[in-house]
Order: sequence, then structure tokens, then C-alpha cells
Amino acid sequence: NTNALTANVGISPDGKYLVSLVDSLSRVRTYGRNSTSGELSVAKTSENLSHTGSGNIGFHPNGNYFYLANNAHIFAFQFNQTSGDFTQIGSATLQSGSAIANGICVHPS
Repeated sequence: NTNALTANVGISPDGKYLVSLVDSLSRVRTYGRNSTSGELSVAKTSENLSHTGSGNIGFHPNGNYFYLANNAHIFAFQFNQTSGDFTQIGSATLQSGSAIANGICVHPS
């Protein structure tokens, strides 16, 4: 869909995968990256996420997890570094009101 908004790219620690918000920021998609040509191929697209919008993606340094912080929510995903597959394993809602997640940083431990 060429009219769908894609934003907020995260790159896996090994450089083999990109993760992005797609389809007007309502889904997460992983892309495998060909290390020779740089060509991208879709590995997986999530179902619609609740509470989506522009956000930021950060990988844990070990590459097994990535996190999406958007609006008043943070989503956690387990990531398969071989296939690019991922599974949502949790989420948290920030305090109601004016709290907005405007970035994410993952501690290495």
C-alpha cells in the first residue's frame, strides 16, 4: 500500500533486520536485509496493535528483544534473530493524562 505511513525504523544489533511501524503506524513489520545488495524483504507483519501512533523502536543489545514506545504505551517483543519472527510478550501503559513515550533506550543488562 503506497499510501500507508511507515515510520520509526530500528535496526537489529547484528544489522541483519530492520523493524518499522507500518500501515499508518498500526502494525510492526520486520525486514530481512541482504548484506550484499542491501535489498529488504518482509519477514513478518504483526496484527493491528492497540494504542498505536508514532513511536520509537529499540533493541536489547543481545538482539533477543525489541521494544516499541509510542504515545502512552510501551510494547515488548521477543525477536528471533534467525528468521526475523517476533512475538509480543508484554505491554505497559504510562500514567493517564499527558504522559507520552517520546523515545526508548534499552539498558544492556
